[in-house]
Amino acid sequence: MSPEDSYLAEGIISDTEECNEIIGQFMDYLKPVNTQSFEPLSLNDIASDIVSSEGGYEIQIDFDPMARIKDIEGSPIAIKRAITNLVVNAVRYGNGWVKVTTGMTADNKLAWVTVEDNGPGIEPDQISRLFEPFTRGDTARGSEGTGLGLAIVKRIISQHHAR
Repeated sequence: MSPEDSYLAEGIISDTEECNEIIGQFMDYLKPVNTQSFEPLSLNDIASDIVSSEGGYEIQIDFDPMARIKDIEGSPIAIKRAITNLVVNAVRYGNGWVKVTTGMTADNKLAWVTVEDNGPGIEPDQISRLFEPFTRGDTARGSEGTGLGLAIVKRIISQHHAR
């Protein structure tokens, strides 16, 4: 390739990286979780790590952990991936405000994580479809993303017998 055509190489590299990202996310979607490897996990620790890594100077993520929360059983990598996908979506579409909250029901039987933002929301008729692979909401069209993030979240959560 001649030096004058080097801009073409940059485009090819960019397209290849995007394809690799899509393939990687699809492989994550297909990957089964090994319930034999479940271990006690702190939702507060996982959520705190995600808030620290996804937030920063330009992006403020509020974090409101419940002080005393029981550990859950699960795959640390999978649970971190599911929460990260939710936070990344909130950062991407949340109009500048994101909040992550953890908690536990009064009977200490269920733990939860909530990711909130100020985005435009999702049309009610689109909600069920957004958890299908390669589906993106109307507000996400034209932006980055593969349409696998929420499908991966749903799969991980269902593999953990959660909702």
